[in-house]
Amino acid sequence: DARHLANMAYAFALARVNPRYDDGLTLFDDIANEFIPRLHTATTQHLANITWAYATIGHANPDLFGAVAEEAMGRLKEFSPQHLENLSWALSKFPHSSNEIL
Repeated sequence: DARHLANMAYAFALARVNPRYDDGLTLFDDIANEFIPRLHTATTQHLANITWAYATIGHANPDLFGAVAEEAMGRLKEFSPQHLENLSWALSKFPHSSNEIL
C-alpha cells in the first residue's frame, strides 16, 4: 500500500541508495510507478515523506510530483505544518507544471 512504498523510499533516501537495474531503471522509478495508482490511499505524511525522499536522493519523477501536488491541493487543510513544509521543500527541488501548492 502507499504507506509501505513511502516508507521504503524514505528509508532508501536516508541511506542515500537508489539501486539501478540492468534495464536502466531504478528502485525509485518502480516505487513511483506503484505509488501513483495508490495515491488516494496515502495520508498527508506519506505524501510528504515520499516527495522528501525523492528530493533528498535527487531523483526527479515529474509524474509522481505532479500527482502528489494535485492530490495535496485538495487536502491542504489536512497537512500538519511539518508535513506541509517538507512537501513544499521537496516540490521546490524539481519544478513541474503543478507548482500551485508552492
